[in-house]
Amino acid sequence: MNSAPRPADASLGDDRLARYEAVLDRYRDALRHRLGSADTGAADDGGTPVAATYGAWRAFVGDHHGAVFDRLADDADDSLPGDADAVAREAFVQSLSLDFLLSTHLAAAERSFSVAVEPADSDASEPLDARFDAPESFAAGFGAVHATVADDLPAETRETLAELAAAFVRTAPPAAVATLHRRTVSRLVRRVFGRYDTPTGLAELAVESVRDDDSGDDGARDDDFRDRVVLDPGCGAGAFLAAAARAKLDAFVDDHPDAPDVDALDAATASDAADRIARSVRGFDVNPVAVRASRLALVLAVRPLLRRDAVASFTPRVVLADAVTTTASDPPLDASAPTSSSGTRRG
Repeated sequence: MNSAPRPADASLGDDRLARYEAVLDRYRDALRHRLGSADTGAADDGGTPVAATYGAWRAFVGDHHGAVFDRLADDADDSLPGDADAVAREAFVQSLSLDFLLSTHLAAAERSFSVAVEPADSDASEPLDARFDAPESFAAGFGAVHATVADDLPAETRETLAELAAAFVRTAPPAAVATLHRRTVSRLVRRVFGRYDTPTGLAELAVESVRDDDSGDDGARDDDFRDRVVLDPGCGAGAFLAAAARAKLDAFVDDHPDAPDVDALDAATASDAADRIARSVRGFDVNPVAVRASRLALVLAVRPLLRRDAVASFTPRVVLADAVTTTASDPPLDASAPTSSSGTRRG
């Protein structure tokens, strides 16, 4: 069986992680200062939306996770303070710092591959919010906070992050997204959204079983697998979505015996593969930062395609949504496509 080449593994060694931590420390300090200025009635540079975005985020978490900050305060160790308000603020700061990292990396991917990573729901005014009646658009609110805080960062910090992001999107495997999360966000903050990352091997095994289910009586892989919808309703850092995308990419290579790898596919096939993978690999999560993480993992999974001149855009169908309330008419379930199995574990 021909297989698309797996992305080279860029190890997140201690030196590189230390550089990431230095960037995040700068961002977190600046954001904490902005939150403190809002508390004391300072101008906050003309009314930037830091306080409003924090309020919307905290209300959103309370609506979907209950009194999680009170519970975490009761369990707090040395990594977090012992009262709910302080826990909520620190969780917001750490969540936003990771989202800043992910947003920067997605932008780096667009620059590196000259490919547009478009919103999943391009017709909606608030694409990350899907069908949620959130008081603020997280896509716009988080972006405004990042722009405000970035202005407070030294030029050297911004240059370091740009260098790290460019190297990451060129070489890192999808699993590195989860590694960044685990190594840069405290354990108690990860518990706010119940994050438990799925090992890459387990995700690949689960997807392989789905592909085997699509095999014909003669054992040949059914061509329909390339268009089967693979859905993860709690996509986390995108382990299942990335594994599904890679398996579908392998299926396209397998269907062209004259093409030993993705680079050898003709332009029309490469463009078709990118479009069909984007339409059929879908996910949603109740954590807006996880939506961003899964999108980045998908981009890394199909990186061999994005390097091709024939591919001008890649539109992951990953949105902010709740598995309990999402219906067949809501994104990412609304577009018609053959049905396949759905994941149930966080990526």
